[in-house]
Amino acid sequence: KNNPFKIVKMDRTTDKREDNGEKELNAFVQSLLKQMQDRFEDMSNGVVSRIDDMGKRIDDLEKSLGDLMKNYDGEEEIGTR
Repeated sequence: KNNPFKIVKMDRTTDKREDNGEKELNAFVQSLLKQMQDRFEDMSNGVVSRIDDMGKRIDDLEKSLGDLMKNYDGEEEIGTR
């Protein structure tokens, strides 16, 4: 005859293995998500830094163009007198 206690014991062992497997899978997925989040943050920070640098360069370029326009207007006025 089949012993129901033996089957229950096997099911509990199987359940423990599945629980351990689920825990390992969960830990792996959490670790993978953390790595992806860290990489995304690094890339985001790099993009923001580059955008800030470009903004500063554009500001410098606008200032230089403004200075050139002032100098050009001043030379034009001196030449027409």
